[in-house]
Amino acid sequence: MSKTNFLNLSFLLLTFLFCLETRAQGDISFSLIVQAQNQKAISNIPVITTETSTLATNTYTTNEQGEVKIDLKAGKTWKIQIGKIKSAIVLHAIPYAIFTVEQTYIYDYPRYLRSQKQVFDRKDSDFKVIHQGTPSNNDVTAASSLLKYHVHDKFNRPQSNVPISVVNLKDSVMYSGKTNASGVAHFLLPNRTQYDVDFGTAKNYDYFDTDAESTIWTQNIEFTKTVVNEKNRNDTIEQKITPQTQASSERALVTIKIVGGRNKGANEIVHVESKLTGKIYEN
Repeated sequence: MSKTNFLNLSFLLLTFLFCLETRAQGDISFSLIVQAQNQKAISNIPVITTETSTLATNTYTTNEQGEVKIDLKAGKTWKIQIGKIKSAIVLHAIPYAIFTVEQTYIYDYPRYLRSQKQVFDRKDSDFKVIHQGTPSNNDVTAASSLLKYHVHDKFNRPQSNVPISVVNLKDSVMYSGKTNASGVAHFLLPNRTQYDVDFGTAKNYDYFDTDAESTIWTQNIEFTKTVVNEKNRNDTIEQKITPQTQASSERALVTIKIVGGRNKGANEIVHVESKLTGKIYEN
């Protein structure tokens, strides 16, 4: 082998290794639409991407349709700031892969500020639970307000028997109820209080704040119940996932493809552990 050929081969090898290392971090083709609560597009809002290991940043702005398209290359984890909201979206690259993410983000800065006051870890709280019947407008007093939740799925179908907990963290009081056959649940709540609202197992799914004036408030909210065949065994939850199983407002549907090994990925038992609860999901 001549010296020239050896140098060319070395260059090609180094180029291949460099490309392999770059590809190992994964690429993301990211398409984002930013809307207000009324679903109108928000144009000219800054979108800032930051790669968390290198802290490399780039700034983009949405167009008249509220859309921006970004190619995120050679990174592991990206934090996306939208307007004033830092880490509005976090994206994780898949090693040796290019994948596409399309997302619509509802930008509501006051709501974001309120959500930052919500507390997820309540293990040290001992709540007094007050079960709600069906309070009506006539039950409202000068010191209370009535909250009516109308719960439906993405197809606008009422969601019955959804457990709802309206939580007053300051006074350690939890108002508990369930939606009826029409997907409706009522809560009679003291005024001048901030409440976090759980739907099913989804903590802080919503919030509701009362002020000094008594009000009757109707809140339409989208929520899809979890429908899955599962059995609890101590801290392990055995699941049977079928082609009809869908993601819900409480659970993400995660597909994991196993390759290699003695059985070439077939007949493997997979465990996924929740870092928040310590529960193990088995399939």
